[in-house]
Amino acid sequence: MFSFEIGFLSFVGALFFVALYIFVYFSNKAGAWLKGKEQSKEKFGALIVISLVIGFVLGSMLQPIFNKGSQCKQLGRPVVECLFLKGM
Repeated sequence: MFSFEIGFLSFVGALFFVALYIFVYFSNKAGAWLKGKEQSKEKFGALIVISLVIGFVLGSMLQPIFNKGSQCKQLGRPVVECLFLKGM
């Protein structure tokens, strides 16, 4: 039931979560600056690493589903039916 594979989505997930964290971090800094409030004192580097690891793990958990969908598409079967109903 639980699958974990390293592949394309592993790296896309890692990059997505890092980009998302950077966006939220600088949005919060801009909001604090605009309101004249003190900016947060987060450990930016450590949180980048944590978001990278979380994204990598979640992407690796989605990779088997992506692989199975690719196989279904190559066989000419409907992807949704192949993934969620009877399987291969």
